[in-house]
Amino acid sequence: MNYSKTSEPSDIGSFYTQIGRLKRLYTSLTNDDLNYEERRKGELIQNLARKLGVSEKEIKGVMDKSIRTLG
Repeated sequence: MNYSKTSEPSDIGSFYTQIGRLKRLYTSLTNDDLNYEERRKGELIQNLARKLGVSEKEIKGVMDKSIRTLG
């Protein structure tokens, strides 16, 4: 996987947690689907929503839930 790294290690950990949660819930996702560039996060969410047939809001909700469970 080629995930962009940010300057904040906690951001990286949070993102990996989000990706892991998405992969567990949506088993059809591939590593290529989850390839991420920091400046293109919105595009990633749009592409995932389109592929999975769900709303962008649902994808964001899954990702946000990952962050909340860390705290």
